[in-house]
Amino acid sequence: MSARRAPELLVESLTYRPSGWATRLNPGVKLAFAAEAVALTFMAGSWIQEAALLAGLIALAAGSGLMRRMAGALTMGSSFSAIIFVLDILGGSPITSSLMSALEFANFMSYASLLFMITSPEEIDDVMRRVGMPPEISFVLTAAVRFVPVVLRDALSIYDAQRARGLRLSRNPVKLLRSSMPLLVPLVVTSLRRSEGLAEAMEARGYMRPRGSEGIREYSFRRADAMFISAFTALGALLLVAPSMADVLPLIIR
Repeated sequence: MSARRAPELLVESLTYRPSGWATRLNPGVKLAFAAEAVALTFMAGSWIQEAALLAGLIALAAGSGLMRRMAGALTMGSSFSAIIFVLDILGGSPITSSLMSALEFANFMSYASLLFMITSPEEIDDVMRRVGMPPEISFVLTAAVRFVPVVLRDALSIYDAQRARGLRLSRNPVKLLRSSMPLLVPLVVTSLRRSEGLAEAMEARGYMRPRGSEGIREYSFRRADAMFISAFTALGALLLVAPSMADVLPLIIR
């Protein structure tokens, strides 16, 4: 995979596109799935459980037709997971503990990518408002989710432009920081200009969504939503209980 191709895949893995059965799920179910996945990652007691959770997330992406788009998150996650594993080993941690830390990061990247691919920023905003979150905080979080892929695309465009002008990034950390300034400065300036434009547009339109407003969209809880969250909850419980059952079963058989 080329150096250019990997960032493009990462942008694609963080972009919402309304296609596939998973995007039609109730937004509350999607956020509940993400929260449950976070809880399972923290509650897992071994690297085998972490690996099983990662395999389940990959299977879910494949079943939703999102596996190709999720490749960027998996590529980035595996790269950083390898770094975490090596650093833990060099720090004196056991291999199993290091492997567990690496898989935890890969899991975080995977379900964050899944959530962004199947949930639109508007849906996230509606759910947060309906659970009582202040509209100011809800808007900030939604805007952040919306602009992550945009900033990444800006970074790719700036990188291509600077490479055309002869920019070469060094592998030396000190020189890398210095040579990255032609990338960071335009990216910060572009982001600030976009933020200023957004603020002016909101002010010109008199934006202020009243507290208690739940939006104009109506979301129904359908059978597919119940089946999805029930199946994921059951699999998660089985994942946590299986190691304990493996220790108890021989005693029961005796």
